[in-house]
Amino acid sequence: MEEIKQNNNIETTNKSNGAALASFILSFVAITFASSAILGVPGMVLGIVGLSLSNRSKDANNNPYRTFRRISHGMSIASIIIGAVMTTLIVVAIFVLSIMGIIQNAYKGQ
Repeated sequence: MEEIKQNNNIETTNKSNGAALASFILSFVAITFASSAILGVPGMVLGIVGLSLSNRSKDANNNPYRTFRRISHGMSIASIIIGAVMTTLIVVAIFVLSIMGIIQNAYKGQ
């Protein structure tokens, strides 16, 4: 059973970080289906929220370096990086395709 205590206005629990898991799943799906514009940004935002939550959380014994915290911290950082890379790739791809369209239209006009 899950144990929750109050310690200096910080809720301590042995439960993992849901925002970190959701951000990692969104970022992984963004890579898998190349839908980075749709899922990359929410993955980054949830990654930042999950990172903030994992930095503030402690376990029931007031130990901040338990396994679930380290896993949440790692998933958050990974999803921020993946989301940033995928968002950058889609922005660069849109820019390159736009430039190619402009060049192609310029040659058709001659």
